[in-house]
Amino acid sequence: MRATLQAIADADQTALMFGTDLPSTRANRPFYPSDIDLIASTLGPARAERALFHNAIACYRPAQAPV
Repeated sequence: MRATLQAIADADQTALMFGTDLPSTRANRPFYPSDIDLIASTLGPARAERALFHNAIACYRPAQAPV
């Protein structure tokens, strides 16, 4: 999993977007809070922030970003 996350982030930092359909009925397992820790520890602070927050804002383009 870590190698896959890293490879995606290396190829395109905008490609990772976390939690857009939670709770997902298509997932093989439920969401665990440790999933966020996995993203943060694998990608590092800047890339994790993009995957967890900024990429979704850029994708959905709300009229005003949350503060």
